[in-house]
Amino acid sequence: MARLEPMPVEGPVALFSCLPYWFKVVTARLKRGGVIRSFRREMLVEQRKLDEILRDLGKRAREVELQHPPVDAAMRGLHELEAQRAQLETDSSGINAQVEQQEATFQAVSDDAGQRAQVAQEQAAAAQATLNERNAELRGLKGQLAQLDKELTKLAATLRTKTAQGAKTQDATQQQTLEQECVGITGQIEEMEQQRGSLDAQSRQLEEPIAELTGQLADARTRNQEAQQELNAARQELATVKRNLGVESQKKGQEMTRIDREMAQKFLEIGRLLDTDRVQLPELEELFGRIDEARMGLQVREESVAALESEREAYDRAAAKKGMILAISIAGTALLVIIGLIILFTVVLN
Repeated sequence: MARLEPMPVEGPVALFSCLPYWFKVVTARLKRGGVIRSFRREMLVEQRKLDEILRDLGKRAREVELQHPPVDAAMRGLHELEAQRAQLETDSSGINAQVEQQEATFQAVSDDAGQRAQVAQEQAAAAQATLNERNAELRGLKGQLAQLDKELTKLAATLRTKTAQGAKTQDATQQQTLEQECVGITGQIEEMEQQRGSLDAQSRQLEEPIAELTGQLADARTRNQEAQQELNAARQELATVKRNLGVESQKKGQEMTRIDREMAQKFLEIGRLLDTDRVQLPELEELFGRIDEARMGLQVREESVAALESEREAYDRAAAKKGMILAISIAGTALLVIIGLIILFTVVLN
């Protein structure tokens, strides 16, 4: 701490000398106020350190299972809190075990459903590819059949025309020529009918495998959909269970936090009781020494604060009051002069 100038205890008699005296008093009080605030901040820090040492003393007493009448009641309360905390830890472990079990169950369901979905997808893809090939073959055959039907229609029309011409003509040579042409057309029609029958048979042969492939594709898609639904249901169930268990776990955590605060307060209470009514025990001697050192530091600061507060009040109040009144009067007069000058300048400028 920087050295403070002494407080101006005795004030002057002359009126105008009271003004600088008042400034000195205000400055000295402000400086001491700053030092006092600094000491009090340090005292808060030291008090926290002392409380921590007292709390450690309570913990040490609990570790050695100290039996001492002044702390017996607090010790019983501490044992009850420890039992509650142990139960909460057991409950929390059970919740964590349930979460792990649910996650393991979901993983098993996920692996099984995922594998079945993958197999179904592969089978659906294979069936779709083969079905596309068979449908392409069927479209090709139907295209050929449609073309043959067009050609057969034309040949049939030509045959009817030639037959009608042969029946009308009187020329034997022309009639013979038309008959030969009709025979040729009839042969073409018969040949094309045979081709059509063959193509139609091939088309019918494709219908059964196409229907079978269509069924396989629908079945594979259904199995894939069922596996996906099973996986989604398991995922939703896991999320619901984890959410519910999470809420319960959060409540247990909040309860444990509350108990930890109460236990810390109990340790501090035990430490203060032991500090008030000390027991001779080797395990506690080192902590008692630290407590005495911390309390001595607090006492030194408290005495310094008391001394500074006493110094702050040691001044001539009458002289300081005169100086303050004089300062206010001077300031008021200066303010009036400034206002008068402003008004004067305003009038002149206008």
